[in-house]
Amino acid sequence: VDRRQRQMCIRAALVVEVSNKYLEDIQYYKEYFGGNIYYDTSKNGFYKWHIQSKEDIENFQCYFQTHMFKSAKSKRFFMIKDFFELKSMKAYREDSIYHKIWKNFWNK
Repeated sequence: VDRRQRQMCIRAALVVEVSNKYLEDIQYYKEYFGGNIYYDTSKNGFYKWHIQSKEDIENFQCYFQTHMFKSAKSKRFFMIKDFFELKSMKAYREDSIYHKIWKNFWNK
């Protein structure tokens, strides 16, 4: 969960993104997991694949439960289940009794 996603906590949205300079390096993600690819012209240009629906993210998560991956950000990957649980309880709302848990979640 990156800074942009933390700022989006008011809307309780989760986005999984992969970026690379070469389209062929991320085309596999679109073919296997769906989602969209777009070209970002900033920083000399790069391609970015993303998914945001709960179904697409759960499909992505199931794949990596059987296939190992190494990433400095892998800790965030294991927080996906917690995110959806808190979202279903509407913990992102300021008047929720779970709001304190939500705030602690975003500070991890």
